[in-house]
Amino acid sequence: MRARDCCAQAAKTYREATRAFDVVLTPTIATEPWRVGHLSPVLGREELVRRTGRAVGYTPIQNIAGCPAMSVPLHFANGAVPIGTHFAAAPGADAVLLGLAYQLEEARPWKDRWPPYSIPALPRF
Repeated sequence: MRARDCCAQAAKTYREATRAFDVVLTPTIATEPWRVGHLSPVLGREELVRRTGRAVGYTPIQNIAGCPAMSVPLHFANGAVPIGTHFAAAPGADAVLLGLAYQLEEARPWKDRWPPYSIPALPRF
């Protein structure tokens, strides 16, 4: 019950703090993208929790607060690994994010941008 009350209070505080804004902008993750296996399920529980907590500090609040959000790959670290830009809006304001997504795609298209080792970017034999 305490955990539920804590989440409800966090959601209320977040919604009140962001009420004056159409969109909230944060990084998708708090660090540069990590290597494959960084969050492997074979890690010990404590290490996995520590790594996850350090990396995903920005995005979970939208889930708790019931706010729509989107991560858009607007940049590539070292030209190879996509870095997400995270946008969130008020509950029920999904259309604001969809409109923003269309504007971002027009200004900086990402539909054909792929990191070098993703399936679409691999050479076809």
